Formats: sequence, structure tokens, C-alpha cells
Amino acid sequence: MYEKRFRAERRKNQRWQQSKAGLQGHIRQLETVVLPAACKAAAEAESFKKETSQGLRDAIEQVAHLRRQLHEVRRRNSVLWARVWRAPQIRSHAVEKARLRAKQWKMKVKGTYSKGARVMARTLVESGCSEEKAGAVIKAIAKSMGYQVKDSEVMSRHTVGRAIQEGGIASQLQLVDEWRGANGLVLSSDGTLHRHENYEAHCVSYLAPQSYSKGADVPLIPTTRMLGVHTTSDHSSKTQFDSWKQSVGDLCEVYNQSPIASSSGTVVREVDFAAKVTGMNSDHAEDQKKLARYIQDWSQSASRFLLGEKALDAKTSDEIVLLVAGALLQKISAVGGQLVWESMSEEDQLKHSAEMLTELKTTIGSEVYEALPEAQKRELNLFIWVGCCMHKEMNSVKGGNTAMTGWWAAHGILGPILLPNKFNTANLAHLSNPSDSTEPSEKRALNGSMFGGVKVAALAGLLFNHKDNKKGLQDTYVLWFRKILGISHYFPDTSNTRFQSHCAAAIVLILYLKEHIQFLEMVRDAKKDNSGFTNIEKNLYSALHDPATLTELAVLALYAQVISHPYMQVVRGGGVASVNALDLGPLHRDVRDHLQKIIEDPDLLLSPSTTHQAACLHGEEWESPAVIARIHEMAPELPHLRAVLIAFCEGAQKTWERFSSEFIEGGSIHQATAEERERVHAPATNDACEGALGSARLMMRDKPNLSERKRNAIYMHQRNNTGAYMETLRLHFVNHDYLRRSARKQDSSGLECIRRSELVDARQRTADEQRIKAGERQKKRNDRAARLDSVNFILTEAGLDALTGKVVEQLHLQADKWLASKLRHLITKKKKDMKSKSALLAELKEVIGRYSALPECDRLLILQSPAVSTNAPGTYEAVLDDDTPDDVELEYESDLG
Repeated sequence: MYEKRFRAERRKNQRWQQSKAGLQGHIRQLETVVLPAACKAAAEAESFKKETSQGLRDAIEQVAHLRRQLHEVRRRNSVLWARVWRAPQIRSHAVEKARLRAKQWKMKVKGTYSKGARVMARTLVESGCSEEKAGAVIKAIAKSMGYQVKDSEVMSRHTVGRAIQEGGIASQLQLVDEWRGANGLVLSSDGTLHRHENYEAHCVSYLAPQSYSKGADVPLIPTTRMLGVHTTSDHSSKTQFDSWKQSVGDLCEVYNQSPIASSSGTVVREVDFAAKVTGMNSDHAEDQKKLARYIQDWSQSASRFLLGEKALDAKTSDEIVLLVAGALLQKISAVGGQLVWESMSEEDQLKHSAEMLTELKTTIGSEVYEALPEAQKRELNLFIWVGCCMHKEMNSVKGGNTAMTGWWAAHGILGPILLPNKFNTANLAHLSNPSDSTEPSEKRALNGSMFGGVKVAALAGLLFNHKDNKKGLQDTYVLWFRKILGISHYFPDTSNTRFQSHCAAAIVLILYLKEHIQFLEMVRDAKKDNSGFTNIEKNLYSALHDPATLTELAVLALYAQVISHPYMQVVRGGGVASVNALDLGPLHRDVRDHLQKIIEDPDLLLSPSTTHQAACLHGEEWESPAVIARIHEMAPELPHLRAVLIAFCEGAQKTWERFSSEFIEGGSIHQATAEERERVHAPATNDACEGALGSARLMMRDKPNLSERKRNAIYMHQRNNTGAYMETLRLHFVNHDYLRRSARKQDSSGLECIRRSELVDARQRTADEQRIKAGERQKKRNDRAARLDSVNFILTEAGLDALTGKVVEQLHLQADKWLASKLRHLITKKKKDMKSKSALLAELKEVIGRYSALPECDRLLILQSPAVSTNAPGTYEAVLDDDTPDDVELEYESDLG
């Protein structure tokens, strides 16, 4: 059993040993072959496991991402489907919103009205819209164009007023900008009376840019700029000159405070403007000629000042100190000495110091001027005055009319019928011949009544086209002639004394003579009360049947055709601004020569076969061939037409010579070089000032509460083309900001109240001065009357010879006593011819002889009170001031009074 078990164990052991050896062989095999491979495979398996794990994670993440994308895609798809469904509604809503946004005009930018809105406001006001309505009009215009303006952005009246003043300030900047670069300035001015206040218009002409376009070189052309219409206390030359200086001073002040001046470091002064003035254009009144002399002195003084300033700047500091110290000592001595100087306030001392520096520079400048060559002196002294051509032509008609109306009496021929007013008609009605008047009232009525073609033209203007729309026949005349002639026909405006209106009226009356007679008869017969003609209608009706009056009308019409219209075609040929008045000397010579041709051969006009080449100045076309033909038809019925035409042309020729005296040979215009003529480019007429005054009157009538500054701002901005200039400021916001600030400052300064107060104060000062002068004159009259009363008439030659002591003084008293009596006519010599003792004594002895030859009743007149003026206090006699013209401007008003 044990063996069995042993053998079994042995076999078991053998099997185990074999198994062990096999296993060891397997182990060795595994260690050598299988184990490395297994390790490698395990490593590869581990690596694969890791890779598959990372891939799995990536796959899971990708699946999650794809799921999210799928979800997003599904969401977007849902949104897109929703948008597609709402697309028509969205599209229509977007279109409506865009339409509303596009049609909303925002007038304000950052709380400030835009430049475009301000431009529109200025344009509307310049076109006649009121400041109060301008904002509403802008809104209505925007609405009509499909734009909406918020109620909160509608411009108020105050804002529109500010925009207007901004335009005026810009116009002032423009003026200074332009004249700083000009080589010469020509001034022109004119005045008028409106509602008993004086108004002065100021214009200046120079070469200015044709436009303000960018890029290309802009040529310079003759331009007339407006400086405004300003009130003055009176119309004297000195006051007008002060007004000029005030206007220039305002321009300089506005410019010097602007960013334009500060950015360029420029300062402009009145002397800079005055030194550039080279001429003046005005009418021919003596006050304007005196004003021209003031301006010439101002210009030359400014030139000397600038010369002295330049010379003083070139000196060393020590030299300047010595000169200033010496001038200051002279000024201190002039004011009363050192004690007086020290007692002055600092303000007064500064004022006198400024005057001292001005005088010093002017003195030094005068010394520099004297050392200059003649050519430079001539350049600095250049100043030429030239008269307005429209006034020359108007006054030539006046001169011709004066000669024409005087021709009838000079040749003893019955002239045009008398045309008395209704008061004089009553005094002359009972006289068959007005010249037979004997009573003082009849003589006054005769002397106060007028006649002739000019008077008829004036009456027709009053009747057919009165300046007061409530008077005269007005539209009745227009409608009647529209039916007769087939065109609208307005009678020339003689009621307003327009240029050439009287000659134009003569043309109309001659050309439609029968029609005017028929019209007056229709007016007379259409009256329901059968009252007949009024006095003015009767005068006109009678005059249109009077050959002598028709003769004068024909002459006026002929003169207009052959002289007036051709002359003005040359003057206004290329526009008034482009014609240099200095170049019109040959034209005025041609006018005088042509008048001489007509005087020598009136058939140049009166011959039925005449042509415009022979009859008209320069052979110009007839302005109205029909009136020439009509006058030729009427000529047989006008026997004195030739002689009256000659008389008219002679009078007109003399007037042309008188009113074109500035063109005489050897005068300043005749000697001016081409370069000087360019510097003194004067407009041919004074239309700019005349038009400014007319526009100011209309504006004051339509907008009586408009301030002077706003009125000038409107007209200057429009007349000076300032809108184009302001476009150049658009790139500089600071300039427009300055305009707004300056407008606000002006608006709150109360300048209009100050101006009105100054006018009242000036009138009060004038009244006080006149009272003082009147008192002094009255005192002199009383003293003179007392001296005359203290002596008795010496009525014998022996009494005169017996005088002793101050004989000449006593003789003068005797002469004055005779002149103060009612027998003053006994003295035949003028006082200037009785200065010596012998002349006085001889004249007084002759007076005694004449007195002795008088009848007894006439000699008793010597006992009556002397004819010495005894004006009561508070009344004044007419006094001629220093501006009373020696050669007054001829006007038609004197004919209409």
C-alpha cells in the first residue's frame, strides 16, 4: 500500500519533474520569445487602450458638439423660418421707419441752429418775410418738400433777428477783407430826409473778387459795396464827414475783434482806410463838394501819419525817447503847464498823450513827404472828385427848360398858358388877361402860378400816377389805356421826381395826345354830379390844346431822343460799375458838340427826312421812332418849334459845360494816367447810394420797428453778396461762432436806444445853440436900433460938411439910418462901395438931393419907424450856415411848388 503510494508519489513526482522541466522549458521559451512579445503586446495593448480611450473621449465630445450644433442649427432654422414668416411685416416696418427718419429735418446741431437754417432765415427776411413769420415759413417749406420740423426747433423771431445781425457782421468783415487788398478806394454818399430825420447812405468802390469760388484764380472787377444808411443829426458837410469816420471805425472794431484778425496778427485802423481813399463820386451840391474836401484832407493826413509812423519805427530807442519827450513837453505847455497836467485825470492825460503821438507822427510824416520825389508825392496826393452822370443829364434838362421858358418873354411872344392852382385861379378868374393884374393878391397869384411843358408833365404825373395811391386817377387811367392800346401802360412817375421822368412824360403826352384828351373828356363826362373838370384836370386839358405848351413838350421829347437816351446808353452800357466815370470826358465833349450842331442846324431833328444817324448822339437808334414821326406831323401847327428847340439846346449846352467842369483840359481827370484811373475807378452814377436810400425808405415804411443795424444788415448782406463770402468761412467754425457771439452782444447792447437818444440830444444842443445865437443877433439888432435912434437925419449938405470928430463913423451911421428907413431906395450904392470918407460923403449928399426932390407926402416917410428887424423872442430869421451852396443842385421840386 505504501509502495503503491510510493510509486504513485514517485510517478507523481516524475510527472511533476517532467512537468516542471516542461514548464521550465516553457518558461525559458517564454522568457526568451513569448515574454518580450507579450510585453510588447501588453505595451501595445496599453497604448491602444490609451489611444482608444482618448478617441472615445474625443468621439464623445464630438458627438456632444455635433448634438449642440444640431440643436443650434435646428434653433436657427426655426428662427429663420420665423423671420421668413415675418419678413413682409419687417420689411414694411423698416421702410416706414427709414422714410420717417429721412423726412425729419434737424434744424439744430448740438443745440445750435445750423448754418443752413440761418441762411434760409436771412434769405426769407431779405425777400420780405417778417422775422416773426420766418420760422413758420421754413417749417411750411420743409413740409411741402416732405420733411418734418419739430415744433421745438421752429425758429423764433429773436433767433431770426440774430441770424440777420450775423449776416451784417459778416458783411463788415467782408468789406475790411476786401479793401485791405485794394489799391484805391472811391467813396460815394447821398442823403435824404425821412419823417424829419436825416439819413446818409455810404458806398465804397474798388477792385474786388468777381466771386468766392475755390481753386481757380478769381479776377478782380470794379465793385461797389454798401456800408449802410445811417441817421445823422443834420445834413451839414462836417456831420456827414463824422458819419463816414464812424462807419469806418465800426468796421475796424468788428474786424479787430474777430478770429480772422487774431489768427493773422492784423490790426486795421481808420488811417489805413483813409490812406487808400483816392476819389469820391457824388451829386453836384455844394455840401457834397465840401464833403469831398474834408475826405481829401483826411486821406492826405492819414498818408502823412503812416509815413511818420514808418519813419518813427525805423529810429533807435534813444531817438524815439527824445522825440516823444519833446512832443510831450510841448503838449503839456499847450494845455496850461505842468500843474494843469498833473491836475488832470489819468483818462484825460492818456487822451492828450494819444493826440500828442498822432501829431508827432503826422509832423514827422510831413517832413518825410517833403523829401520824397514828385512822382511819389503825386501818388500819395491822388484824389479826384467826379459828379454823378445822372445828375448831369437831369440838370441839363433843367438848364434847357429855364432857357426855353424864358424865350417867350424875351421875344415878346405869347407863351404857354398859365396853370394856376385852385387858390390862384380864384384870384385870377375875373381877369381876361392875367398880365393886367393890379391888386397885390392878383400879383401874388400871378407870380405863384407856373406854365410850360415841365409843369404839364408834373400835373399829368400827379393826376395819372400820384405817389399817394389814394389820390389821382390811378388804375382808371391804366385800365382805360389797356383797352385802347392793348398793353398795360403806366404814366411816368413825375410825382416822385424820377430821373428823366419829365421827358418820358412829354413823350407819352405827345405820342398819345388825342387819347389823353379823350380820356380826360371821359373822366369829366362820367361824373354823376356833372361837376365838370377839377382844377388840375382843367389845367391839363387846356394845356394839351395849347400850341405853345405842346411846343415845349415836343422839345422835351426831342431832347430825350437825341441826347438823354444815347447819353445814358453809354453811361450804363456795360453796367454802371464797369464804366469808369473818369473815362467819360470825351463823351461830355461829344454831347456839347452835338448840341452845337443842333443849334446851328435844327433840321437835323426837324426835317421829315432826318435819320437817327444824323440826329442822335453817336448815331444811336431812336428810343421811340413813333414820337419822332408824331412831332414831324405836329410841326406845322407849332410855328415856334425851331426857335424854342434852339433856345433849349443853348441852355442845355451851358449847363453841360457847367456840370462837366471836372473834365476840362488841364484838370486832375484830364492829367490822370492809366494807372491812376484804375486806382480811381469811380462809378458813372451815384445809383448805389440813391437806391440804398430808396430801399431804406421802403423798409422803414413796411417795417417801422426795424432797428437801423438790422436794416443795414439786411441790405448790406444782400447788396454786397455776403452770402458767397460766408461760404468761405464754413471751414472755420470759430469764425461763425464769433458771428453768433457778436450778434448776441449787439442785440443786448441797447445800441438802438442809444442812437435815438443821441439824435434827441443833438437836436436839443442845436436848439440851445440857436437860441443863444438868436439872442446875440437880437441884441445886435437892438444895439443897432439904439445907435440909429440916437442920431438924427442930416438933411443938408452943410450939415454933413460941418461934422467933426469921428466923421467916418458918423457918416456910416447916417448911411445905416437911411438904409433902415422906408426911403432906403434913395441910396443907390452898396456899402462895400462906400468905405472911404469921400465916397460916403458924396453918396449921402446925392441922397439928400434925391430926398429934396420927393413929394411932400413921400418925404414924411422918413418920420416913420425905421425898417429894422424886431423879431420876437423865440422866433428866428433865416440864417445861411457854412454849408449853404453857392451853386445849388438844380432840382425839379422848385418847378412843382
